[in-house]
Amino acid sequence: MADMYGSHPYFREALKFVPREKVTVLTKVWTRDAVGVKQDLERFRSEIGTDTIDILLLHCLTDNDWPGKMKATMDVVSEAREKGLVRSFGVSCHSMGALSAAVESPWPEVILERINHTGASMDDTPAKVVPLLKKGHDKGKVILGMKIAGVGELAGQIDRSLHFMFSQGFVDAFTMGFETIPQMDQVFGKIEAVRV
Repeated sequence: MADMYGSHPYFREALKFVPREKVTVLTKVWTRDAVGVKQDLERFRSEIGTDTIDILLLHCLTDNDWPGKMKATMDVVSEAREKGLVRSFGVSCHSMGALSAAVESPWPEVILERINHTGASMDDTPAKVVPLLKKGHDKGKVILGMKIAGVGELAGQIDRSLHFMFSQGFVDAFTMGFETIPQMDQVFGKIEAVRV
């Protein structure tokens, strides 16, 4: 989920039906400045109805030098973990430069990145993105996949895309967007069939 998607209130309602300890709460913050992130984190916790955000990601990073430019923001997130407000943190990347920086920086524990078998809606070709993600995973970072269906472009090839992602051996979890419940059911049915 993410603040900019307006999903926090819906998630809060869902938590009324699922025990909190069975859910990993991941959200993304768009704000770039330290003061804004601190304020957003408090608002997120209230909107979601939880004391702790399990994973907080700095959302949609594109700058090659985000670790240098966002040091104060990263410090706020690190301090939030020390206070028990956040369990883990990381980034979602939207350029090869930002992804390379995430892999090399010791700060992010989690990297959310686009991955599929054709490169649809990815930062570059799979041949260039995959080695970076593997390197990050080898360094101990959690790798989360997104855009598995390439923003719908690969909806008819979802079996191939899922198989490609699972076969890499470094994607720890992934997220997909759905427009209908039948789409969700269809993909859930395919996941077990294509797992390597």
